[in-house]
Amino acid sequence: MKVGDLAFIYHSVLDRQIVGIGKITVAPYSDPTDGKDSKWLAVDLVPFKELAKPVTLTQIKQDPFFADFLLVKQSRLSVIPVTDRIWQKILKMSDT
Repeated sequence: MKVGDLAFIYHSVLDRQIVGIGKITVAPYSDPTDGKDSKWLAVDLVPFKELAKPVTLTQIKQDPFFADFLLVKQSRLSVIPVTDRIWQKILKMSDT
């Protein structure tokens, strides 16, 4: 990711859903909450656009299209890649 790129905003604690799009303001850096290992990355972003309706993790997990999507396969997320195909599918699911 680089400054100016768009990214999904995902609520990972209570509701586990993609709720919006953010714009990256600071390039990736080591996640300061990762301790000594520093194998996770984080970025800074600002809100860009709210999705018309959230896309839940349950919806994503139930759709075989997303079988290889890291959101389904990885338990701890900070920054993950989203292909153009997945980006477009999520936008369609959100009616955005």
